[in-house]
Amino acid sequence: MYKLTKWLVISLTFFICAHADDFSFKDVQFAKEKIKGPYGVIYAPRNYLPRYRGQEAALYSAKEAILSMLEIKPKVVGSLAYTAVKLALLNELDNHNDAVTRMIRYRFCKNWGNEGVKYNPNSSDCYFLDNTYIGNDYTLRDGIENLKKDITVNESNVSKITFELLDKALKNKGKSQIISEYANYQSKNYNDFPSDMVFTSVYPQIARVYGDTIIVTKDLRSLDLSFFNGKLNNYWPIWGDAGEFITPIGIKPNDIIGIHLHKRGDYSNRLKNYVSIADYSVQKNFAIEYALYKLNNSVFIFDGSGKFCIRLSRQNEVVFCNETTPLHSYNGKKVIRGDQPIGRDTAQKVPLIGVLTLDGNEEVQKIIDKYPRSEKKMDVILKNSRGVGQENLKEQINSIINNYSNVRLIIL
Repeated sequence: MYKLTKWLVISLTFFICAHADDFSFKDVQFAKEKIKGPYGVIYAPRNYLPRYRGQEAALYSAKEAILSMLEIKPKVVGSLAYTAVKLALLNELDNHNDAVTRMIRYRFCKNWGNEGVKYNPNSSDCYFLDNTYIGNDYTLRDGIENLKKDITVNESNVSKITFELLDKALKNKGKSQIISEYANYQSKNYNDFPSDMVFTSVYPQIARVYGDTIIVTKDLRSLDLSFFNGKLNNYWPIWGDAGEFITPIGIKPNDIIGIHLHKRGDYSNRLKNYVSIADYSVQKNFAIEYALYKLNNSVFIFDGSGKFCIRLSRQNEVVFCNETTPLHSYNGKKVIRGDQPIGRDTAQKVPLIGVLTLDGNEEVQKIIDKYPRSEKKMDVILKNSRGVGQENLKEQINSIINNYSNVRLIIL
């Protein structure tokens, strides 16, 4: 045990200084090909397309997204497991006085494997920590507890350490187990909601159902689940599963290319209360208020203009787009199927409100000149009547400018 612990600590210490090869689904995913389906042609896997993740504003604020895109204070868009392990490393997972932490503990630690056992939220038991292995007979909990004894874990290194622990857990599973648990819908071991994965979709209207804050990302680590099961099982998923991707552990800050901010529907805080999909699905009816995109190491703030679809085009320009029209018949309704092409980009560029940039970036003006101007203010109220949602964008930006002297705001 001592040798394994020492090896783990040395390995993690090295990781903090230099990134190793992270776990990726590249070895699992099928090779790229042209798919001619009943609704059109797609080229899959679709990692080359922007993807969208809807979530609670409290989990990732506009300020945090801006600081990540400016590479000032990067923050991971974490999976449930990432968040829980990070809290455990910081000795905060057992904080039962905090409502959000209690909800995270309940969702993460509940022992789903023992039917009939009533979950005790104050118990130190945690199914995932005690049944996930990062080595032979060496659990995730062992790794966490031994690391805390041997090195100082703090806010400056906890993200990288958390990533490495969960990365080792995934690599320890092996390819066949990975496919069985995460990829193959028809496997008896398939986990429909794995806590160590982040879900995204190539269809923005699907992501919009799940939150007022839409993270826009693009990476090569993720798995195109629709394509994988279309190839393996001749089954292209529909509804909320259409165009679904899973990203291991979390979305890395350098893979975040934008964020869309919407007004919050009038439903409760999902981090503190159970809210049914019938209640929170109203979020799909709210248009984009602001779209922030990373261009040339700056963050450009665009006016959503009452539209529902904005995309970073292949020409690296922020344009309006058409949402995908549901074409697949299911139980008397038309729904999106996972092999449908995404809606086309329009030729219309999105009006620009302003730019957050770092001192010395002289290329910004060339990009500004490409876009029409918007006079929209950045003080639109995004929160609902319950006080849930994104803070005022103007206040979040002012906080950045007041705390980071090298950031300047250009208002057009």
